[in-house]
Amino acid sequence: MVSLTRAAAVAELDWQIAKESFAEFCSQVTIRSDDPMSPQPIPFLLWPRQLEYAELLQTGGSYILLKERQIGVTWETAAYLYWRLVYYGWACGYFSIGQTEARGQIERIRYIHTHLPPHLQGRVEFTADDVKAGEGAFIHAFPSTESAGVSYTLQLAIMDELAFHPYGQQNLDALRPAVRQLILQSTADPSLGPSGVMYDTYFRSRDGTLPYGALFYGRGSRPERTPAWYEGEEEVYAGRKDVFDAFYPVTPEAAFVGRSGLVYPMFSAERHVKPAPCTWAEYKYRVAGVDPGGGDPTAIVPLGVTRQNMVHQPGEFYRRGPVGTDELAAYLLGLHRQAPFHLVLVGETGGSVITASLVKAGLPAVAADMRRGEGMGIVASFLEQDRLTISPECTYGIAEFPGYRWANRTDPNDKTRYATSTPVDNHADAKDGLRYGLVEVHRLLVLAGAVVQPAGIRYSRQATRQRKDRVYA
Repeated sequence: MVSLTRAAAVAELDWQIAKESFAEFCSQVTIRSDDPMSPQPIPFLLWPRQLEYAELLQTGGSYILLKERQIGVTWETAAYLYWRLVYYGWACGYFSIGQTEARGQIERIRYIHTHLPPHLQGRVEFTADDVKAGEGAFIHAFPSTESAGVSYTLQLAIMDELAFHPYGQQNLDALRPAVRQLILQSTADPSLGPSGVMYDTYFRSRDGTLPYGALFYGRGSRPERTPAWYEGEEEVYAGRKDVFDAFYPVTPEAAFVGRSGLVYPMFSAERHVKPAPCTWAEYKYRVAGVDPGGGDPTAIVPLGVTRQNMVHQPGEFYRRGPVGTDELAAYLLGLHRQAPFHLVLVGETGGSVITASLVKAGLPAVAADMRRGEGMGIVASFLEQDRLTISPECTYGIAEFPGYRWANRTDPNDKTRYATSTPVDNHADAKDGLRYGLVEVHRLLVLAGAVVQPAGIRYSRQATRQRKDRVYA
């Protein structure tokens, strides 16, 4: 009797430990090897990134995870679904690409249940699409359909491989206001490049616009993957670098690059993202490009030209939503008082209200040259020649490069898609500010004889004289 009582006490203690710590529960979990030739049961030993994820999941917060391929997250969320069901009685939903994938997760949960120590197992019933543990406590697996999860009240929803869901945005919009904890996780879809629900949701979460913690588990998340291993995988994807970068990304931006259709394919973080070479006052020319937002984000891009005629962006102003002229002026004046701008170029259409307000505040503001073709050519040439660098702190400006692509159109005659000479504008705010400022920098360097004026670009002598008399004297 004593031994039975002791055994019951130990079982109760194990149950409480497993309930209090999801990571401890995982230490009791057995999973199936992902080797198809040897699908043997193996202990679920959490790697450092998996342990970090387990601790974050237990907080009950909502997260979006951008990850490299096959780092055990699907098994980990299967364990998490079971843990919330059995130990807390939650109503849970698992949303996958299709019915095969959804039911596959139920089979993983069944495998976890079957291989747990008996005293840690819940009283559950399995069907092809569900695990039930009493009234209101269940896990339901949903394939991605237009109405997936609409009629359910859930405490936990996990959307796996969100980038590949055919109705991902519709499902997310329906779940967002009605779920206690929402977990979004996926690799990037290389066919989409910098677009789609995963791209938009991840970066809007990272900049604080959406209420999800943004997590990135990229290359190196699985400990046994050495540099040599990645080199071998890169050979497998030879000629498909966009696919390799999406599946094994070094940075979140790299995951979504998709090389085709980029306006600035020559941009490289390794070559063009550098610390400032000098202080603001030490630049021989200082300009700023201002792209007023209206309904889009507002961006200010300050640029400095060194004595060696190299151009650097030392900082940025980037705001979503309404931005008053006073806020723009405050940012610019903060730099202007350290060392004056030679010119502030404002991209305004339909008037000059902002420009006039900045002039009134004491800034040398004028209308920007807004011609896209010539301006983008200048930006491209500075990048190609490695004459433009950007500080690592300019996260929005850097993140826009992979998203700044030529817009596609569909030929109405043969339905084929083709790239136009017009870029997609929804990833262009900092890029427009950069273009406005760099056109003026180019003008300055041409006037100084530091660069050759290219064919097709002509600066008006009268306009040049007026500008020179006004701000360069």
